[in-house]
Amino acid sequence: MGDSGSLFLGFLLATFMLPIEENAKLQFSLLVPDLALGLPILDTILSIVRRARRGQGIFTADRDHIHHRMMRVSKTYARAVNWLYAISFVFGLGAIIIATVSRWQSLLAALLIIACFTVFVIFKLGYFRKTEH
Repeated sequence: MGDSGSLFLGFLLATFMLPIEENAKLQFSLLVPDLALGLPILDTILSIVRRARRGQGIFTADRDHIHHRMMRVSKTYARAVNWLYAISFVFGLGAIIIATVSRWQSLLAALLIIACFTVFVIFKLGYFRKTEH
């Protein structure tokens, strides 16, 4: 995508989040953009932690991102992409739920479901195994 495309996308996402940020009833308003970008944020966090555990620089390139692991698990490109779409859908749905629901119990339930789903995906992709690729 390059610098120009990613900067433009970041600008658009920030602009789209302004009406949500002004909503006085929304207590978790800062989580909405974070959840909407859940997959790239999760991949970045996992990359930094993985490289730090290995003693590498955090900007070192490797072939162990979520999409690489998804390709190894799924065996086909189409399946890996479908799984990435599904993960993004769950994060996006969580962002929509948090943006539209005003009761604390519902918000916390949505966050708990998303957290459990995220941990499941991380375990399924083998990020907590002792031996890594």
